[in-house]
Amino acid sequence: MSLGQDGSVLGPIIFLLLYNIPYILTRYFGTYLGFTLGSKYIKEAYENGIMSIITKAVGIVGLMMVGGMICQTVGLTTTLNFNLGGIEYKLQEILDQILKGMLPLTATFTCFGLIRKKVSPNLILIGIIVVSFVLSLLGICG
Repeated sequence: MSLGQDGSVLGPIIFLLLYNIPYILTRYFGTYLGFTLGSKYIKEAYENGIMSIITKAVGIVGLMMVGGMICQTVGLTTTLNFNLGGIEYKLQEILDQILKGMLPLTATFTCFGLIRKKVSPNLILIGIIVVSFVLSLLGICG
């Protein structure tokens, strides 16, 4: 990175070499292994129970990615302030100190709970729009 920041031509060349050499080797040998092992490997993986382990691991990684994206993609904050003993407190700062992204997480789990109770996704979307509009008009959420 320092070579690229300094304007050296070696920066992009080294990056392309470090990226493309392992990429091309992985594709070549992966294709070769796929053709030599064929469906026999998949059959053995199912018989040995490896596929269930792989499926479970992929599911865990997928859930971690979705959980990480919730905070980035669901934008929900509150603008509520209140005074106690002459000191002004901002509710969003308090919630962020407890758990960063608590409101987006709560909104996501609420929608998930409604889906599990067989509520129509269209009805959930309409509800989100109505609740967002009302809270925005009241100045509670921004």
